[in-house]
Amino acid sequence: MNITQAKLSTTMGMALNIFYVTDAIGNRVLLGHYCLIMELILLHCCLIMELMLILGITVVRNFISDMEARLGQKPKSNE
Repeated sequence: MNITQAKLSTTMGMALNIFYVTDAIGNRVLLGHYCLIMELILLHCCLIMELMLILGITVVRNFISDMEARLGQKPKSNE
């Protein structure tokens, strides 16, 4: 798959991305393939967002523990 052209526009605070995609030999990609591609992109976005959430929670917990240690406080248990 190749992205031959990409366009970005904004209207009323919303962004619209348009990608023109061809296969390895330059033919247009079929509609069914677009649907599969979109499903894969959405799946990967969800996985990335989940990973970011997990990492974000870990970073925040570590930050709180570090700050409590610097202030001489004991970390609170989650029980």
